[in-house]
Amino acid sequence: MSDHPQQTQNTQLQGGGDATLPGGDPVNREEGVVQLLSCNTGQAGCSGKATFINNDNKTWSFTIWFQNGAGGRRNFVLESLQTEKQDVHAGDTYSCVPGNVLVPEQTPRNWIVVA
Repeated sequence: MSDHPQQTQNTQLQGGGDATLPGGDPVNREEGVVQLLSCNTGQAGCSGKATFINNDNKTWSFTIWFQNGAGGRRNFVLESLQTEKQDVHAGDTYSCVPGNVLVPEQTPRNWIVVA
């Protein structure tokens, strides 16, 4: 089992300001339309539904910081093997800590992957 929950399986990004996703071009340029196929909320124009997955055997508490806190926040708890979907947009971040507790504001924040 993992010692840390994943925001989406094998794609969790942590900290920093680097908004570049590894592996290939995430843009679909067919028919003159530019569409992000996958992105993270550190990239301008990124929006969509993110899935938070707890593959761990313990409870984790999450906070989604809309516009990195300027737009409010949402708190939720995931028990082992639970998932949660949330619409997110560029500038949104998340934090998580083990247990069923309120995530402290000083907890490091991470960009959110949108698939």
